[in-house]
Amino acid sequence: MTSTGETIRIALLALLAGVALPIAVQLYLTLRSTAGVVRQLDRRLDRAFDDLARATASVRQGAGASSATSAVLAALGPAVVAGVRAFRATATPPDGVPSQAHEAPGKEKTS
Repeated sequence: MTSTGETIRIALLALLAGVALPIAVQLYLTLRSTAGVVRQLDRRLDRAFDDLARATASVRQGAGASSATSAVLAALGPAVVAGVRAFRATATPPDGVPSQAHEAPGKEKTS
């Protein structure tokens, strides 16, 4: 015959498994869906950056060296692309732990 403590322990373990397994499955499905959306967005951004680079090259070729406005517009495209790529490189990694670059200034890290 099992003692009351063992019965309670088994019941709590069964309750934990009954709650944890559906949560884990739902979390997995959500993360998999999110990863797919991020991959699709990444492809779209890369295509948009390529289009922007081609448009910038076209402006550079058509404008010549005489127009200051065209020079500024031609430099703006690569600058925007570089800025967005730099932002994406320092964004929160997939594990969800933000890097030190994302911490608010003046706040000390507590560990």
